[in-house]
Amino acid sequence: MSEGLAAPSFEAWKAFVVDGILLEDRVRPIIARSWQRCRAAGLDPWTAASKPRFGELEGKRAESRDLLFATGPIMRLAMALLNVNISISDRSGYVLDLLSPLKYYPRSLAAYYSETQEGTSCIALAMVENIPVRVDTYEHYAISAHSYSGVSSPILKPNDQPAGYLHAVNPFEPLPAGTLALISAAARLAADRLEGRPRLSHDSAGRFFQAMIEACPQDVAVLDRDGVVKAASRGFEKAVGHGSDRLAGTRIDTLLADPKDLEQLVDAGARTLDGARLIFKDRHGDQARGFCQAELIRADRVEEDLVLIFDTQNNNSELRKIYRSAAVTEDDAGGIFAACNGIGDSPAWQALKSVVSKIAPFPTNVLLQGESGSGKEVVARVIHAMSRRRGRYVGINCGAIPKELLYSELFGYEEGAFTGARKGGGMGKFEYAQGGTLFLDEIGEMPPPMQVALLRAIQEKTITRFGSNESRQVDVRIIAATNRDMHELVRRGIFREDLYYRIAVADVMLPALRDRREDIPLLAAHWAAELCLQYNLPPVTIEEDALQALCGYGWPGNVRELKNVIEKALIMATANRITVRALPACVLTQNGRDSLCGQMPGSDLSSHERRLIVEALGRHNGNIASCARELNISRGTLYRKLKKYRIECHTTAVAGTAGRIGKNGV
Repeated sequence: MSEGLAAPSFEAWKAFVVDGILLEDRVRPIIARSWQRCRAAGLDPWTAASKPRFGELEGKRAESRDLLFATGPIMRLAMALLNVNISISDRSGYVLDLLSPLKYYPRSLAAYYSETQEGTSCIALAMVENIPVRVDTYEHYAISAHSYSGVSSPILKPNDQPAGYLHAVNPFEPLPAGTLALISAAARLAADRLEGRPRLSHDSAGRFFQAMIEACPQDVAVLDRDGVVKAASRGFEKAVGHGSDRLAGTRIDTLLADPKDLEQLVDAGARTLDGARLIFKDRHGDQARGFCQAELIRADRVEEDLVLIFDTQNNNSELRKIYRSAAVTEDDAGGIFAACNGIGDSPAWQALKSVVSKIAPFPTNVLLQGESGSGKEVVARVIHAMSRRRGRYVGINCGAIPKELLYSELFGYEEGAFTGARKGGGMGKFEYAQGGTLFLDEIGEMPPPMQVALLRAIQEKTITRFGSNESRQVDVRIIAATNRDMHELVRRGIFREDLYYRIAVADVMLPALRDRREDIPLLAAHWAAELCLQYNLPPVTIEEDALQALCGYGWPGNVRELKNVIEKALIMATANRITVRALPACVLTQNGRDSLCGQMPGSDLSSHERRLIVEALGRHNGNIASCARELNISRGTLYRKLKKYRIECHTTAVAGTAGRIGKNGV
């Protein structure tokens, strides 16, 4: 899987599980196949969950003794590098062992994670497809897993049969880019150990683990007990001025501007140094010139070694520089917006930047209002980045979680609080965002009982886990977002007035894309460049007539829809040029032209489009795929237009057979 591909939206997941409509342009094929298998098997996406079977654990671990021995040190290093849950399962998907950096985590140990048990997940797909795979958020079939991000890789024997599966899972936020490569490398190393090669010694461990270290998203150095570098990533070596030399065997104090820092690194408790900044001198030993300032993101012990995770890219990072600065200016806002994909120079967008730069440094709660797809989460991330809060940014969609589960998702739960509650209980989003920012998307969909609980948490700055009587202090900034009219919801009694005033201390209205059309060329160029980079494509040029068509479209889906259109256009582009014919039919028809028949002045475009669809369906005997290809639109778009124009089409084209159109075509 390419980790650059975005997970489908909640709307795409809901369209499938509720209406059985697969929006193929928004769901990866490997995920679509899994969803279809889950649906065919009758799996309930609202309740699917695996339950631990601890009675089988001892016997299963005995059967997999060699697998556990081979993967033990690899799992420990993987957790140190990624700081997420690392687990190992046998060929049946039974989780044999789990390492977690979280003190409170709903344990997945001793549970089966096959597709028939819990639906689409990284573990299930690695078992079915026998390849490394990543699954994020709404790609999961079960709604209970929508906050999860996971990567799994089979540990393949010489005959390409799996000996087991290695997994990395974050239950709260997306895994970093590069996690798939790291876990794949770890699985290959586990396969080598399982076959008896090599036999690890303390001296050879650094070389053996080099592939995992290189795949880590950050820069890494591994020290022995004396402060000697056992292994280091090429990124770290290059950053500290040793781009052509390997650092293995070098005492790290010879690289530090202040050798006393070594005593802190080796002798002090590793985790007490998180966030420390170290100065590395240049390769010639000139201590008068600090060559590189590196922030220690994380330090962890693996056996007798110290694993150090650095950010050595922050010297030229505008986002990091501003984040640490004493004050935030309006000029700074432009750099942070750009870093978070908030592109725009229009007066409406400049006014938004000005407002955000003023409210971000204050700890007040914020309500973001705007149409769907207008960039509310982008602005929320910008506010967090500019706030200088040291905790995490954590997001949750209040409308995507059943009301029965929302309390435990926000505030956590104790062990045994309800049927199926995992051993050890579970940490909620408030606790996970401690010291940081909690983004509550679709706040207008929150049910009234939860509004009361949220109001109490905001007022008293405490939360109580489900099933507990103990209150816990929390320091969390709330950023809420909605596309609904909050004043109208308050007037109708759907949303509590007192809660509204608590979350809307700063009320920010985001402009729709049609109200800042000057930004459309900038955004189109930005997404084209971004997607070309993700898909390893050469740069493309957007021709003038295509830009005019984009600027003339109404964009009901705002920036999110624009990105989707550019992605489709890249697929249809020829000779590295996006022309008007590469654009979807919906963009062209609203601009008074049709991709098949040319311009139709004075015609009723809706009636004309409906007639085109009916005629195409007739020519193709109701075959949706063939009809969509002729009209130059996706199947998902065609399904939406069938619904919009109330065209009834009886077809089994999804299963690969021809269908038929209704007698009257309506």
